Amino acid sequence: MEALDLWVSLHGEGIYMEPDFVPLVNYGLHKEYGMQQIRSEILEFANMLSERKYSSILEVGLGYFGSSHFLWREIFSKVITIEWSNDRVMEFGRNMLKFYNGHRALDDGKSSFIIGSSYDPITVSKTHEFLKDGVDVLFIDADHKYESVLMDYLLYSPLVKKNGIIALHDISAELPIYFGVPRLIRELEAKGIKFSKIIHSKSVGIGYYIVE
Repeated sequence: MEALDLWVSLHGEGIYMEPDFVPLVNYGLHKEYGMQQIRSEILEFANMLSERKYSSILEVGLGYFGSSHFLWREIFSKVITIEWSNDRVMEFGRNMLKFYNGHRALDDGKSSFIIGSSYDPITVSKTHEFLKDGVDVLFIDADHKYESVLMDYLLYSPLVKKNGIIALHDISAELPIYFGVPRLIRELEAKGIKFSKIIHSKSVGIGYYIVE
């Protein structure tokens, strides 16, 4: 977390999301968080992942500064991110170069980026081919509309190996137009899937379950 804290301090306003964060409904401008996570929530989740000694993660959504990808590199030997914006991926590369004082840390083979909409057929095909042997963890944190979250879940959950983990971010945000994660979790729980929930905030949180 020391490395992540330093990374966050150098991006945006240099802070994590606050526990009392509530999504704006008036189209106002949020603070520019260095990481769009509650620190205590992502710390608890990261500790759990580290204890299970997984080797790979598929992340849907890079975020503004790629802070979660940065964190996953500290835990996993293989990190794959699907991101629709090539500009965000390139900016992440530039920020990594700056963070490591000109050393091309991304050349270590840990990181892979699949650029395109997560539900574009080409993106789906590339991802399934690249991960034909499966992945240990799926972390969904992209477009939060219900239809988008559902699509990401249906398309990529089959890639997760037995005893792996499927996780979703923003499980407490109850804004139907933009935040469909709570709805999807309720539907999955109604089908018997048991979620563990990490919630130290008003409207964020991480939910996950182990694939049987």
